[in-house]
Amino acid sequence: MTGQRWSEVGSPDVEVSFDPTDERPSDVLVRAVAVASDEDPMRLPPLLTAVDPDALDKCARPPRSSMTVRFPYAGYRVVLSTDGYVGLFGE
Repeated sequence: MTGQRWSEVGSPDVEVSFDPTDERPSDVLVRAVAVASDEDPMRLPPLLTAVDPDALDKCARPPRSSMTVRFPYAGYRVVLSTDGYVGLFGE
């Protein structure tokens, strides 16, 4: 990823790469937020309060086109790209 691509939202506090053919974006996102906030994943708000996790996962399944979604979740602004990028920005 280039810094230019994500410059519209500043520098992320946390960046995570994942393999969209092997990992569910919703799982990767929850784990990343849990680590970033030093919180048990089970104590985080349900992801469904911010975005439909099933829809998020379907977007990354083949055949897919690359897309980026942005939404707030658990005190972070999330930038998630279906090509395998998660950026977390403190709110």
